[in-house]
Amino acid sequence: MTKFKKTTVRRRTEKGVSQLVKRKGNPTPFKGKMYSRVPQLATVAQLMRDYGNGELYNDPDIQRRVVWLNIISSKFLSDLSFGRVGSAVAVADLASAIRASRELNDPVGATKLQSVVKQDYTDSCLDGQNRLLNLINFMKNNLSFTGKMLGDDNMVYEYKDARFKDLDPEVQRQLRNSTLVLVKYSGVPYAEHWEVFFSLNSGMPLNPQEKRNSYPTFIAGELRHQAEQRADFWKRITGIEKKISRMYDVESLAALLLHFHPDLAEPSRSYTQECLNSFYEKGRNKSKIPAEYGPAVLSPFYDIVDMAKDILMTQTIHTKSTLVPYKSYWATMFAAGWMFNNNWTCAGNSTELYKLIRETDITLESASRKEQEADKAAYRSAHPTKAQSEVDEACPDSNYYWKWIPRNQHATLRNKRQKVFLAEFIPLAKKAQVIEQPSTTSALAAYDSEEWEDEDFDA
Repeated sequence: MTKFKKTTVRRRTEKGVSQLVKRKGNPTPFKGKMYSRVPQLATVAQLMRDYGNGELYNDPDIQRRVVWLNIISSKFLSDLSFGRVGSAVAVADLASAIRASRELNDPVGATKLQSVVKQDYTDSCLDGQNRLLNLINFMKNNLSFTGKMLGDDNMVYEYKDARFKDLDPEVQRQLRNSTLVLVKYSGVPYAEHWEVFFSLNSGMPLNPQEKRNSYPTFIAGELRHQAEQRADFWKRITGIEKKISRMYDVESLAALLLHFHPDLAEPSRSYTQECLNSFYEKGRNKSKIPAEYGPAVLSPFYDIVDMAKDILMTQTIHTKSTLVPYKSYWATMFAAGWMFNNNWTCAGNSTELYKLIRETDITLESASRKEQEADKAAYRSAHPTKAQSEVDEACPDSNYYWKWIPRNQHATLRNKRQKVFLAEFIPLAKKAQVIEQPSTTSALAAYDSEEWEDEDFDA
């Protein structure tokens, strides 16, 4: 029996008398280490001295993206001049974070922070990245302001598209002397920076992908990096392009990985938030990269995505001024997955290939609606006394292709759509010769041929 689970302890009352009292909770020993936090009111001038020359590290593996629009930054700067800003900026001291990481036996975290310090960073931002970066950019004349600001003469000044250098001296002085709450953390090991970030945003609108991006797991940084390498692609897809700043591009890439993953059971391949969280958590706090994130999985996956990307980015049906429909984006992914896995490529005309993909999908959608109506008519004929609700129940929407199209987040329905789509598309694509298989001629034979020349086969 452990001593710390005693149900009674001797405590002093408010009058100083010692007496035996019963515990109300179920206490267990705290094995962690308390962080040191020092809050202070820091002037804008002080923040610029400390961080205005790039001394603050904004960790992309933890922080969300800089998402503020100019109208939001202008409102923040205006509130700052009027003394209305109460939200804090939190930073972690890097030197003590390195020591704490070593004490926690986290050499990976310590090494990462050491590399950051070598780049002349002193602190790492834990929260308030948007506030601080927008403030620094404005003070360095890299951001414009529209709205009202207070001057130190107690007069209100109004500006439109003004830089800091354009402000009246009274407003410049007021802004330099305005204050933000700065909370400096000491002794926070790198492995726990994400927990502090979560804690600081408790009750705040972090979306699920921004939370997953902060997990200490290899796949978080990997998928964010890979999504950003394909930044122009996501801007062309309906439904993704408007939410890129909130990491929907990363979530979309993660959803594709779940779909094409060779080793996950079907229920785990839905891209509900629960399935995405579970996939990210497979590598949380692991010293080695789990097999689910290994190169044998990721390398062919990126090839499939890039094959689909090349088709969608070079087709001319949807020009650069128009977006690719989301349903066509998924249909193209289905086609690219089959083509890659079976060693077929685009026959050279991506517009004709994409046109067939899109037409096949639309045809199946239309045919399935007609099929459902015919099934309902046949059921009514066979059961004339049945109510309409019973007819609908006998021929549910979930049995038909048109309903599977907007339900891609569910693995079962998405896989049904893919199976039906590919069964229709592959014979048509072969017949139309919009796809081809690379020549099977050996490299040596090609080299010996008099007609040999350099070729760049881009799958």
